[in-house]
This record gives sequence, structure tokens and C-alpha cells, in this order.
Amino acid sequence: MDILADLKANLQEFEDFVDDYTQKMNDILSGKITDEDRDWAKRNIEGDVNERAAKAADQLEVAPVPKQEVAQAAETADLAETERPCTRTPSKSVVDYSKWEKLKMDEDEVNPKPESSPPSKASKQQKQPPRTSRADEIRKKADVHRLKGNQLMKEQMYREAVTAYTTAINIYFDESSLPASISPPKSKDAINTGLLEAALSQFPNPTVPPDVALYTNRALAYLRLHEWQKAVKDCTEALKLDGGSVKAMWRRAEAHRSLKEFEKARDDLENVRRVVVAFLDSKSRKGKGNKMTGNEVIADPGVTLEEVDRALKTVEKEIADVQSGIRLEKEVEQDGTKVLMETLLDELCTKIPSAASQSPLRSTSTTLSNLFDTTPALSDIFRVCRGFDRLVSGEVLTPRSIDLILPILLSACRTSDANRREMARHTSALIRVLFETPNPDITVIETAACLLALCAADAVFVDTLAKTDVGGPKFGVLVLTFLQDSATAGVATSPAVAYHLLSLLSRMMAVTPVGSTAVTKTWGITPQKILRCLPAHLLSSAVVNNEPVSVVACECINKLCTLKGQPFPPTLTDPLIDAIFTVVNRKPQPTEQLTTLLATFHNLLAHSPHPISSLLTDHNILPMLISLLRTHPDLRRITTLSLAKLVKHHKQQIAETLDGWWDDVPKLDLMNTQETRGAAAQLLWAWLASGGERCVQEWKRVGGFQVLQAAVKDFADGTKSGGLDEVVVGNFALCLAECLRKADLEEHARYFATEGTIDHIIKLLKACKDAAVRSNLAIACARLCQIESVLERARELGGVELMYALGINKSTS
Repeated sequence: MDILADLKANLQEFEDFVDDYTQKMNDILSGKITDEDRDWAKRNIEGDVNERAAKAADQLEVAPVPKQEVAQAAETADLAETERPCTRTPSKSVVDYSKWEKLKMDEDEVNPKPESSPPSKASKQQKQPPRTSRADEIRKKADVHRLKGNQLMKEQMYREAVTAYTTAINIYFDESSLPASISPPKSKDAINTGLLEAALSQFPNPTVPPDVALYTNRALAYLRLHEWQKAVKDCTEALKLDGGSVKAMWRRAEAHRSLKEFEKARDDLENVRRVVVAFLDSKSRKGKGNKMTGNEVIADPGVTLEEVDRALKTVEKEIADVQSGIRLEKEVEQDGTKVLMETLLDELCTKIPSAASQSPLRSTSTTLSNLFDTTPALSDIFRVCRGFDRLVSGEVLTPRSIDLILPILLSACRTSDANRREMARHTSALIRVLFETPNPDITVIETAACLLALCAADAVFVDTLAKTDVGGPKFGVLVLTFLQDSATAGVATSPAVAYHLLSLLSRMMAVTPVGSTAVTKTWGITPQKILRCLPAHLLSSAVVNNEPVSVVACECINKLCTLKGQPFPPTLTDPLIDAIFTVVNRKPQPTEQLTTLLATFHNLLAHSPHPISSLLTDHNILPMLISLLRTHPDLRRITTLSLAKLVKHHKQQIAETLDGWWDDVPKLDLMNTQETRGAAAQLLWAWLASGGERCVQEWKRVGGFQVLQAAVKDFADGTKSGGLDEVVVGNFALCLAECLRKADLEEHARYFATEGTIDHIIKLLKACKDAAVRSNLAIACARLCQIESVLERARELGGVELMYALGINKSTS
């Protein structure tokens, strides 16, 4: 019995070992095993195995277990640096479990179950605390610091964000950060055999790889801090973890550009483009119903093909700038021009930091500026001689010298596109010094605003500036301060400052989405904030650079109207409309300026439609617009479009005004002209609907029926080429339906029936997709079907079914 008891105890111990071993093997495969496990096993395995084997041999009289050879475990990499690089995800080795099958035996055969059996495996496992996943614990702890870093990025605390991301990355390599619940056991009795250690020797160090986002996020922080090399390094580490990371490639390209490593930037952008094209291709195939495997499905890269192509175009221009600079440098070395330029730059750069007064250096500054203005080619030599790098350095550009440096930079950029692109790299430093300058002179503000607006005419400058920290909301506050009325803002401003700042905003917003995002998000200059400043500038009579300030204010409004978002409230738009027509009625305006003002009026109505009855009356807007139709052929398009936008809320007023001027309005020309016919049809419908049969007869008398008939035929023919403007079709269908609604319905219907109009309408009804347009066409079709022959023809063409499908039948009146 003692022997059986011993056997029973040994078998129970073996079963415990199998359970523990199985759990350990699962840990190995899932990356949960720790270096402490390895070290413990290595220290204890040989003695423990031999001791247990000898004990078992004495009791059971079997041969002792031979000593197992244990492979050396992989040493943990030296991770002593504060910011540690990532390691690649370890590959999984395959473990053969078949050799353990021979150890399994039926417990009942060896040892019949006693009255009091030991605890079952299930009950034993229930008592054990749940094991914690090593990877999950690490990620959870690191994620706390990642989220902290993200918040710091939003608050533009970039240095602190770097620290947070670095802490998160280091957690993946710092074993002391692991919770006690997943630390290896301290007691050597926890593992009963060296078989586990033998299996462990087949695996490399299973360190959990860091989250790719930690590297790409930290790279973004480095970009904001202008630490380009560190940004490149982090993006490279991210790509080791995920070779297809678009963020890593995109941000590394940005860092390479800042380091003037343009070829490397181009390589990264071309890789991004391949990913985007592959994504669009997979999306297209999926949309066509093709079945796709998991490997064929590509995640949204988060950047559009248009953005990638624009960035590639930017880099190509920068490469061309470098190449032209190299050629130019060889040329100027021979004629002494380079020596002259470097002499002037040396004088400024050496004397400015130590000069007690800047006055003696003013002549040198003026000389350089005049040279660039009179001989534009010299401005490129200025760039080749590293003039931007030298003058915008921290030792030279200071609050004391900013009034000397700004005129030089402005003149250098005035005629050179390459210099404008180069200036984008130095804008942050310029803005920082501007912030540091106490009570800057208005001429300094004006020159800085002019420089920024001038450079923003280049889309490459806008793209670069949008990705550069230029003060964020603080810069936005500065811009808005100088756009406000000086009496209200309490600052000295000028029409020139307002002109240049409005030009800057317009040009930035013209480059979407990067420019508009920089203005509205990064700088915090929302459309509402800009609109509140603009009525005063619309009313301004000042002229800067031979252009009225009111015109550039209109351009700014027009760009704001193109941005996606909620309609502007009447409290913002009505003061602008009031200012526009105050200017229009003030004195005769040049045609170009009048066109800009009316276009802005139209865009405000289109973006934020609402009644403006009081404004129509106060400024006599409707008679003035209809008068322009007669007297200004160049303004017919914008005038017709503006009137059409008023139809929704002021249909009756427009109809009455048109009725008074009907004989003088070039109505047939407007309906026959491609660019005005859609809006003219809206005005015609308003007039026909309000004037009754009298207006229909008048329209027929002047040849209007023929115009409608010919237009419908043209539209039907256009269905073959795919160039159908459904909005215009819907407006003409409204007019046709209105002509078929009045007392002489049958007479009018017979006129259109004789020319095959029903065939064209049904063809359009089948081709158009817009529900409102199809409804208008169906109503016209139903009214034509009052004629029996037309109804029969409609049945032949399937038009009746289409009408009934839309809920319209021939009895519609």
C-alpha cells in the first residue's frame, strides 16, 4: 500500500507538471514568457532535474532520467538609451508536441480511484487566479502615456509630447515595468522539469513590439520642433514595424524635404502614391462586386491621390530649384557676382549681432533691397549664397534687426518663385521674432504681411507653410487683431496691412484642404471670425498695389463660401450684402470690380439662402439688377445667376419687377446662351407662374415656345454624349409644364405635340437621375398627354409607366 501511495503521489506530481508545462508552452507561443523565467530555469534546471530523477529511481527502481542539455537563452538587447529603437516582431517557431504523447497514460489503470481523490484539474484551475497577458499589460500601460502625448500635441506642447511618447516606447523594453502578476515565480518548485527550458531555447527574445503610432506620433512632434533628423529616425523605426505605414512614409518625406534631401522625399512620396493607387484599385473592384481575399483588401491610407500628386509636384520643383542653383553658382563664381553678394551678407551677419545701433547698417540693407528690385537675377544669387539661412539665423534676425532684414527678404522674393519656396522654410523663425518684438512699428507689420501674402501666391509655399508651426492660434489672433477696426482693436493698423492679410488668407484657403485647414484649424481663424471683420473693408475706398481693398475683401468672402460647413447666419451675411450694395450704388464702378461685388453677393446667397426683403427695398436691388441685364452685356451672366438665387424667397417680387421691364430684357438671348440658360429658365418660370395666361401668351408671341422646344431637343441629343446638365433640364421642364397649365392647354399641347417633343421628354425622363428633375419632366409629359395621340405615343415609349412610377398621371393639372 505504501508503494501504491507513493506511485499515486508521483503521478499527481507528474499531472501537475503537465498542466504547468502546457500553460508555459502556451505562454511561449503567445509571447508571454519573460526573461526572468529563462534566468530562473537556467539557474535551477540541472540540479532540480537530477535530484527529482534520483528520488524517483530509488522509489520505483527505474533508470534515472539522463541529464538534459539546455541551450543558452537569447540575451536581452542592451536598451540603456533613453529613446530606444524598436525590434522586429519575432518569428514563431514550430514546436512538435507529438513527443509528449507517449507520456500520457490512463490514470485508472495505474492507480484505482480511492475514496478520497485529489482535486480535479478543473477545480484546481478554478482556484488559480487568471493569468495576465504580458502583451496586453504592456500595451495598457504604454497607452496611458500615448494618450497623454496626443493631448499634449493638441495643446502644442511638443517637447512634453516627445517625453510622453518616449516613456510609452520605453515601457516595451523595460522589464521592471511589468506587473507582479506576470513576473516569473520565485520558488524553484513552481517548475518540475527542465523540459520547458529545453523548449524555450528554440525561441528568440519574445519582446512585444511597440505600437507603430508611438513612433509616427513622436515623429510628428519632432517635425513641429524642427528636429528633422530625429523625425526621420522615428519614421524609419515605424517602417521596420510596418513597412506599409503611410503616415511614416509621408512624415519622413516631410522631414527629408526640410533637410533638403529632396530625392529621398520623392522616393517616400512615390511609395505613398503606390499605396494610395492600390487602395483606390481595391475599392473600385470591391464596388463592382468582385470577391476579394483578406490580402487584397487595403486599408484607407488617409491621404488622397490629389494630395500625394501635389506633394510630388512640390518636391519636383524643389529638385529643379537645387539643380538651377548649382548651375547658377558655377556661373557667378566666374564673374565676381558671388563675391559681391557674400561681402554684403558678411557685413550684415557680422555687424548686426554686435552693433550698438542699427542705423549704420541701414544703407547696406537698402543696397541689397535695391539690387534685387533693379536686377531680379541677383535675388537667385542671394539664395545660392545661402542668404536666407544666414539672415534668418538666430544671431542675425532679432527684434532689434527685424526692420533691416524684412525689406531684404521681401525684395528677394518679389520676382523669384524659387525664393518664395525657400522662404517657407524660414517663416516660423520670422513669426517668432515678430512675436518677440515689443510694439512693432506699423511698417514692420506691413512688410511682414506683404511678404507672407506675396509668397502665398505660390502653392508650394502654402503647402509648406501649412505643415509648419507659425505660432498656431497666437498667429491667428495677431492676424485678426490687425484686420479689426483700429479704434475697436486699440492697435495701429493701415489699409495696406488689411489688404495683405486678406490676400494671405484668400491664397491660403485657395489651396484645399491643407491651406484652408491651416487657416481655420491651426490658426483658429474661423469663417465667422473673418466675416465679422469684413464689412468695414468692403466699404473701404483705399487702393493698394492698384487694387481696391474692397475687391480683396470680396475674394476672401468667395473663398470662405467654398469651404464645407454650416450656412452663415443672417447676422453675418446681411451686413456684408448691405456693404456690397452700398459700394455698388455709391458711384459707377469699373466692370471688373462690379463683377466681383455681384459674384460675392451671389455666393453669399448660394451658401446661406434666406429672405433679404428689407435689403432688397433699402438698396433697390431688383430694379438695379434687371437694369444691368439691359445695359451691361458683360454682366448678364452674374446678374442672371444672382436673380435666380433670389427666386426661392422672393418669387413674387422678381416676377413683378420683370413684368415692368419685360420688353427691355434680352430674354431670348439669355435662354439661348449656354452659360445663362439655366438661371434664365428659373426667372422665366417665376414670371410665367405669377403672370398667368397673359404671360404665357406673351412668351409664345415672342418665340418662346420655339426656344423651349429646341432646348428640349438639344438636351435629349446630349444624353448620348453624357454631357447632360440635369439642373438646367429641370428648369426648362418647369417652364414647359407652366406653358401647358393655362386656359389654352390643348392649343399649346398640340403645338408641342406636332414637333415630337414627347419623344425627347421621355428620353430625358429615362436618362436623368435626379428625383426633382424627373418629377418636373413627368409633369410636363403628363400635361402633354392630354392630347390622345400624344398619350398613345407615350404608351409606346414606356412613358406612362414612368409617370405612374413617379406618382404623376395625365390628369395632373
